[in-house]
Amino acid sequence: MDTAHQFGRIYLEALFAPGILSFALVIALVLVRKRLPAISRRKACALFGIGLFCIAGALPAWQILFPEPCLYFLTKPLSPCWMQPSAIFQMGIFAGLLGALTALLLLKTRQVIARKRS
Repeated sequence: MDTAHQFGRIYLEALFAPGILSFALVIALVLVRKRLPAISRRKACALFGIGLFCIAGALPAWQILFPEPCLYFLTKPLSPCWMQPSAIFQMGIFAGLLGALTALLLLKTRQVIARKRS
């Protein structure tokens, strides 16, 4: 497997997937909270935190349990072999928080537009 393909796979799995999944998680939690007002904001935040760490930690945990064989390239310091599970976890947390902030911004924008229309 060539290096460009490995980088594409790592960035897809470590950045894109947690961002999209946390975006969907925030939207789902907002919808559930609207339908069930008994769920407090603190419980929703706790569910989001647990979900974010599960989403961001799934890939590094998989790589720790089942490591892939890696060929080190001495001439390329940015080889995917240098991408440790902790770095992938940090990228997943960053992308997850970015996806959550995007979802909150989208919901707030929708709320402001609905308020201006009425």
